Amino acid sequence: MTIAEDGEARLWSTGGGAQVGATLTDRGGISFARFSPDGKRLLTASKENTARVWDVASGRPLGEPLRHYDWITAADFNADGSRAVTVSRDAAFLWNVDKSELIGQPMRHHDAVLSVRFSPDGRHIVTASRDHTARVWDAQTGEPASEPLRHDGPVHHAEFSASGTHVVTASDDGTARVWDLLNGSPAEAGVLASLAEAVGGSVLSLRGAAAQVSDPMARFARLRQETGSASGPGARTFVRWFLADRSSRPDAP
Repeated sequence: MTIAEDGEARLWSTGGGAQVGATLTDRGGISFARFSPDGKRLLTASKENTARVWDVASGRPLGEPLRHYDWITAADFNADGSRAVTVSRDAAFLWNVDKSELIGQPMRHHDAVLSVRFSPDGRHIVTASRDHTARVWDAQTGEPASEPLRHDGPVHHAEFSASGTHVVTASDDGTARVWDLLNGSPAEAGVLASLAEAVGGSVLSLRGAAAQVSDPMARFARLRQETGSASGPGARTFVRWFLADRSSRPDAP
């Protein structure tokens, strides 16, 4: 699938490179497109504040346009293509694709939403926002399914693991973090990595270059909050012990 500057979308054969079916056009031009997991449906967004679902085989739109109050910047299908989620400005909207109907209330952030994805089983949705958080939502109701997953800068992308039990987030604060959705806190390895960076005062970029941690004390404070209820063996219990008052903590975690 390609989208040109003229706002037209075309489907191509990966074998010979020939165009498949008719050219897709929408009022205002197509700015975004995503296939359903089974490849039978296509979700597009236009600059006219609408999204459309298309039948890939026939190239015809299915149902009525999904209407927003602003330009749609991201979208995704659930596993069976029966539901879609679309993003516009500071909110994400959940749709019944077959009925072209909005489900529940908008899933809102305090600033622009930059990405949105369904979990592999279709039960949850994760959004990433400039408000320094990612959020996980119930895909049946659009209600929050966890506490906000917080960074020190805008969160540009969030993605579920294949099991759906973890989320990875990437932020302008220079970090990517893995979150355990069972308890709403960073996963074991993520907690230890964050502690090591705060203690060392630096982080490594993907190219291996060191950069200074902007506010180590703020990171320590966040780690104390995230591990405050940790118990039993594991990385979070170690981090809780490490950050405790040394005059009163036990000799070992």
